[in-house]
Amino acid sequence: MLREREERYRLLAETSADLILAIDLAGHITYANRAAQRLLGVRGARLIGTDIMTFVPPDQLPALAARRAARARGVARTWHYEFEALTARGRRVPLEVTSTALVKAGTMAGILLSARDVSERRRSETEIRRLNARLEQRVAQRTAELSRATAFLEHLLAAGVSVALVLEGPYHRPVYVSPNVEAVLGYTPADVLATPSFVTDTVHPDDLARQTAMFRQAAARGQDAAEGEVRWRHRDGSYRWVTGIVRTGEDRAGDRARTYVFIVDVTARRHAEQSALRAQREAERANRAKSEFLSRMSHEFRTPLNAILGFAQLLQLEAGAEHQESVGHIMTAGRHLLDLVNEILDISGIESGRLRLTSEPVDAAAVVAEAADLMRPMAEGRRVAVEVDAASLRGLHVLADRQRLKQVLLNLLSNAVKFNVDGGRVIVRGAGDDAPRLCVTDTGPGIAPEARSRLFRPFERLGAAQSGIEGTGLGLALCKSLIEAMGGAVGVDSAPGCGSTFWVELPAAEAPAQDALRVDAAGAGAPADTARPAGTRRTVLYVEDNLASLDLIQRLVARRPAVVLLSALQGRIGFELAVQHRPDLIVLDLHLPDVPGEVVLARLRENPRTRDIPVVVLCAETASAQASHALAAGALRHLTKPLDVRAFLDTVDAVLDGHAASPA
Repeated sequence: MLREREERYRLLAETSADLILAIDLAGHITYANRAAQRLLGVRGARLIGTDIMTFVPPDQLPALAARRAARARGVARTWHYEFEALTARGRRVPLEVTSTALVKAGTMAGILLSARDVSERRRSETEIRRLNARLEQRVAQRTAELSRATAFLEHLLAAGVSVALVLEGPYHRPVYVSPNVEAVLGYTPADVLATPSFVTDTVHPDDLARQTAMFRQAAARGQDAAEGEVRWRHRDGSYRWVTGIVRTGEDRAGDRARTYVFIVDVTARRHAEQSALRAQREAERANRAKSEFLSRMSHEFRTPLNAILGFAQLLQLEAGAEHQESVGHIMTAGRHLLDLVNEILDISGIESGRLRLTSEPVDAAAVVAEAADLMRPMAEGRRVAVEVDAASLRGLHVLADRQRLKQVLLNLLSNAVKFNVDGGRVIVRGAGDDAPRLCVTDTGPGIAPEARSRLFRPFERLGAAQSGIEGTGLGLALCKSLIEAMGGAVGVDSAPGCGSTFWVELPAAEAPAQDALRVDAAGAGAPADTARPAGTRRTVLYVEDNLASLDLIQRLVARRPAVVLLSALQGRIGFELAVQHRPDLIVLDLHLPDVPGEVVLARLRENPRTRDIPVVVLCAETASAQASHALAAGALRHLTKPLDVRAFLDTVDAVLDGHAASPA
């Protein structure tokens, strides 16, 4: 019976998948089943009698010693622990071990080890740990994304987000809407969720394309939001301006992509912007009206000034020596008023953007020389020497409008002479290369530091009116506006008692190539007719509605006995007279009561009987757009009101002597 039981136990041990070893008190193996032989790599009898320590890795020895000590103290008869065995081939195998003491006659005779290979379990645990680590990493990523999303939402809340929506699928069906949608759009959340096409039905038809583009941008950008302003319809039928912030989600299930929409009601801001835009347009209209008014007033001022200065010039030619001083006062006052009109118009033109400037490379030395030559006669009356440092200006070129730069230099030179001391000096020099400067230095009394900030304000004369020095107070303001319009800067360096240096800084320019010889505009394109015999009477037609100006021209033409003057107070009549009489010269005012002068000029050029007659136009401004258009339309030249008597007579003489029309 006992033998049968032993055989049964041995059979069970041999067929067990677990490792079973019997070890005596000396640590030698006395029994090993087949599973133990396979696992340890030692077959049959070779394993019996082998020291168990052969299969213990060195790092496991401390743990093994601790367990032996526990057994010696009799703490327990059975122990459970994990252990790594070292096979004959050096492979470490993790084992889950149950160790039971073998007792005979009350005395411990050895140990029975039952062990299970837990390599697969260890691998599973390792995989689980790896998966857990990956999961933790994913959770960390999601947490970071949530943190970013939270920050994004906080940003939106700070920006005043009113409504949040979550849309699903390619057609953006609402699946969530925040409760405050009713306060903004008048719809309840249930209304929105019950309308699958809410975001396309609600947007203004004119803004649908813009909103669609926002959704496309958001889908392409991923985590980056797309933003734009559109109009959404309120439940009451009105439209509200909203800033839409659109962002797409990462998780996609087929066509169920999530889109997050946050809207901010900006209707009040848009209304404010529209009000500001309307106000700006009103200001622009007012500015245009101001410019038109000034242009018209310029003509109205210049018409009487034409008579005042014209007849004053006649008086200078005819009056005796005892009246010359009185006539001179009239001329001075008239020219002062003319300067004031010109400067106001120039500043107004710059402010409105209507002043046309032509930037080109300008030889600074040439412009300075011209301005200095024009200023010397005025300076001689004060015994002020005007000097030019030619060496500092040699090769200096600036990018500027030549005529306007000359105007600025004349203004600065005029001030340097007027506000100088008798017998003083004015020196003009150049400086700098990358940013060239033209400096006008005087030996006057200088300017106090607290007064310099007011120098370039319109009508600011710094007390010069009490000194008796003439001026409008607009010259420096005009200089500043002109130079800044040309991309430059203007300034002053001065100290009381040490004179002043006004400087103009302009962009540098390369020296232009040598220009071809230019033909004088007065002769270019003029009709080439055969000159009449000496003594032939010439006819001049003057078209002008102002009787004082007409009287002035009659007085001037009377100084040419060989010239007959025809006159017309209206453009229509003037055209008819020109067709009938075919005069040798037509003097045409551009401001006429019935037909604009430009229209009369166009008709004259279209009619075969008048197309070759020279036409000189009169306009209120030296470089007006009207004058430019008239020259382009076929006028021979233009003269400015108030008339310069000498320039007018020279023009009449030049045209009649060199460009006489054919006899009728």
